[in-house]
Amino acid sequence: MSGFNPLNSPLIASSSLSLKEAYCLEKLSLKKGFKIHYKMTKDSLSLLEKSDLCVLFGGFSNACLNENERLILENINQLKLPYALLRPLQDTRDLQENCLFASYEINTEAAVLALILRDILEKTSQLKGHVLEKVDVGYLSSEANMSEEELQELIALIIKAKKRVLVLNREITKHADSAFLYTLLSELQNYLEILHIPCNNSNATPTFYDSKDQEWLLETALKEGILPFESQLKSKDLEFLERISEANGSFVYVSYKSLETPKLSFSKQFKIANKIEHSKAGFQVSNKTLECELEESPHLKGLIAILEGAFFDAYPYIPILSHSQGIS
Repeated sequence: MSGFNPLNSPLIASSSLSLKEAYCLEKLSLKKGFKIHYKMTKDSLSLLEKSDLCVLFGGFSNACLNENERLILENINQLKLPYALLRPLQDTRDLQENCLFASYEINTEAAVLALILRDILEKTSQLKGHVLEKVDVGYLSSEANMSEEELQELIALIIKAKKRVLVLNREITKHADSAFLYTLLSELQNYLEILHIPCNNSNATPTFYDSKDQEWLLETALKEGILPFESQLKSKDLEFLERISEANGSFVYVSYKSLETPKLSFSKQFKIANKIEHSKAGFQVSNKTLECELEESPHLKGLIAILEGAFFDAYPYIPILSHSQGIS
């Protein structure tokens, strides 16, 4: 034992820890209220350096990068690595020559992972007899709003690469259905190495989680009623995939960036849909009313705004429920 205590806050863990460990830590953090920050260790950076494709699942908005995201992008650029970026937020500032960008609908991460896994299985002649052979591909594609062309381009990159890394952000770790996502990931890890990178720097003295404490961690999780996720998909999981539905309305993407006054950046479409006519207004986000400075950005598209200066340790896309008339 290295003195790990799940009640300590915050907790630092290696980005390259196992899926089981990350899942248990995230569930315990939700239950006990401590924060987790993933650190890019030598092992994590070595995985990047040895890979010839990086798939970034969620995050990586250049408008508000955290420490880990910045470090990974620096390494990708230094190594001239091709990479893919999958996320709902559409921002033209994040489109690079060596980047395949594919957007999907908020809350449809399970559909995206299932489509990726199914296509990999199909291209490697392993789909016959697998649970995903019977999944309704058209329905999943429609709900995720991910074009067949984008998906096939991504799969072609994955199949062509010899060593691939899948980088997970809050879109996965903080998802309400994370147990099912981790089941999909446990099958995907046969084809891609996996890193966890959510990171919110804190001045508090951290406790370090060491993988030597894995057995103790799994036992603690069980005592707290946290059941392990399934390591393989089962027939009953098709029902879950058939119930996936996209989220509707306007959302904010919650960034890690600290500001004295919260700031909301948005597209012209978001401005029209939310009848924004002022430079400041109050918005209701996750049961909190925030007085925000408002800024239209030519780089953003769709009904997702970027929220800076008000952090919620949760799934990063949160509905905006209302706003006051504001002041010019």
